[in-house]
Formats: sequence, structure tokens, C-alpha cells
Amino acid sequence: MFLELQRINNSMRIFKYLGFIAILTGLALLEQCSTIDVSNPEAFRSSRLSNAPLLSQVKGSNNYEFHFIAGTRHPTITFHPNGSFYLVSEGIDTSTGTTTIHRYDAAGRRTDSMELPEDAELVPFSHYVVSPEFVYDLSQRSFNASPVLEILNNEETRVLTQSSWGKYIEKFAQDAEVILHANSIHYYDRQASFIKIHGSWLRFHTPRRSAEIKTNWDYDVRISGFPDRFDRAIPLKAVGAPEFALGYYDGTHKEPDHYPDPQNDKAINFLRFDKTSYITYAYSYIPSYLIGTAFYELDINGDAILFKEKSARPSTAFDHLESISVFQPPPKFPNADDIRFLLFHPFCSCASEGSDGLYLIRPRNLNEVGF
Repeated sequence: MFLELQRINNSMRIFKYLGFIAILTGLALLEQCSTIDVSNPEAFRSSRLSNAPLLSQVKGSNNYEFHFIAGTRHPTITFHPNGSFYLVSEGIDTSTGTTTIHRYDAAGRRTDSMELPEDAELVPFSHYVVSPEFVYDLSQRSFNASPVLEILNNEETRVLTQSSWGKYIEKFAQDAEVILHANSIHYYDRQASFIKIHGSWLRFHTPRRSAEIKTNWDYDVRISGFPDRFDRAIPLKAVGAPEFALGYYDGTHKEPDHYPDPQNDKAINFLRFDKTSYITYAYSYIPSYLIGTAFYELDINGDAILFKEKSARPSTAFDHLESISVFQPPPKFPNADDIRFLLFHPFCSCASEGSDGLYLIRPRNLNEVGF
């Protein structure tokens, strides 16, 4: 009798284990193939999210407002402490080949904009735009061009030897107010620099054989023995991530004096994923990617702003393929006020709901200039 009861108990344990495994398997199948994300408790509390707008339709909250800037994917955003303003370069518009730069004051009001001339470039980390014939100082009230009055050592004025080049460098180090090294402006083997002396600009070309020149496309230029000289801006960093708003540049950039390391803050909270369809592996019914709608919450000083976007994620992971980053200046600059920039990329162009691009988030009730 005792052995019979023991066999029954063992059988019941086995059935319990099998039942538990069956439940887990069923939940996994539901997770992969249904339109409900059962792993998230928000999946069963839909009333809060039923009216969530697309990002492009977000108006803000009681204390903050949204403004769309541009449909860019690779902006450059810098904060300039000395002038308390931001510069936002949209990057190259692939349809027109042009680049537009906006300036915002510390409160987030747009104060000026310009479309770069075809032969011009924004010197990284500076507030200067240079072209072969003009220099624009974007810290001034209006973006007016100052002419380059003198040119030294380009193809037509190639007169310097290696020793005389050093004498010019000594003179520039003594007299120059500003020294800028251009990235894409050069003549043959000579790198172009723009020097401001006594309020006037000249363009000077450094032979590559005369000094070690390090260039990073869409980043900065450094010439050994000939350092640049200007008020250096601070690139904005994504909250809680190592990403900087530096255009197409993919290298590692460090600002140890400005940003805490590491940043543990989190600006975007993922709430829920409603699956609507899926993509299978070739020649099978096994889902490889899940397609649906993701719901997010943007937290700004306690203000919760909900939005949704079309989303996709691998069936075996919870990482979503779309990209959402919030950039802001380091906390050590109180004159930066309470400004943020949000950048959104859909997981592919076919999934765009019209929200792609860069947004400005600023406090409400501002006297607007520009917008």
C-alpha cells in the first residue's frame, strides 16, 4: 500500500512538472506569435496607452513643449558655454546636397539659421563656418560673412620653405586671435587654416611634409606644432549612453571634464510592445522578427510624456531595432537651462510613420524668436 501511494505521488509530481513546462511553452508561443507582449505587465493595462500619439504628434506636457527641427539622421549638436547658445547642424540633405545650421539660445529659442554655401564647412567644436573666400562667425547677432583678405602658400602663392613655415607659425602663435583648421578645404598637399589677426582673416596652407597632420572626416583636424585657437564647444551626449551628437563620426569621443562617467540616468522607458505580425526564417514557420507598435514614456523631471511608434525586434530578444536618443548638455553648466534634443530613427524606411528626425524639447511659456 505504501509503495502504491509513493508511485502515485511520484506520478503526480511528474504531471506537475510536465504541466509547468507546458505552461511555459504555451506562454513562449503566445509571446512569439500573438499580438500581446505577455512578458510586460503593461500588456494587460491598455487604458493608459490607448490614446498615446505618434512622436510627430506629441505636443508636450504641462511644463514642456516639443518642436520638430528636421528629418535628419546624423545631426551635430554642440553647446557653447561662453555665448550660452546651441548650434545644430542637420547634416547633409541627400536630396539637395545642402546642410543647414540653426542657432538656439540657452532657453531653446531659435535665433538664426543658415544654409551652408556649397564650398563651406562648419569647423568641428567651433562656432565658425569657413569657405575659401569667407568666414562666418555664428556667435554674432547675424550670420554675416567676413572676407578672407590674404592667402598664403596655396598653389598660386607657394613661396614658403619648411624653415620659413616655422617662422610664420611663431608669428601666428603670437598675434592670432583665432586659428581654425579646415577639414575639407585644401590645395594639393597643403592643408588650409584660417587665421584672424587684428580683426582680419587670412588663409594659410600648411605643406603636409612640414608637419604631422591628423584629419578625421566630419571631426577635427590637428596639426603638430600648430594648435588651433578658439572657444571650444561641448558636444551633447545621449542620456545614459556613450553616444555623442557628432554627425557621421563613429569614433570614441571623451569629455571627462564635462560628463559624469558613467551616466546611469534613463530618459526613455519602454512600456509595451503590441505585435501585429512577424517575419519568419526562410522555408519555415518560425518567427525571426516581430513587427508591431511600441509604447514609450519620456521622463523629463517627473513629467511623463507617452508616445508610440511602429517597431520591430528579433523574436529571440527584447532589443528593439528603432533608435531613440535624448541629448542634453552636461549638468555643470547651469546657463544651459532645461533644454533637450530627441533623435528618432525607425528600424527601416518602410516602417516610417513620419516621426523620423530631430526634436527640440524646451520649457513652456517662452517669448519666441524664430519659433
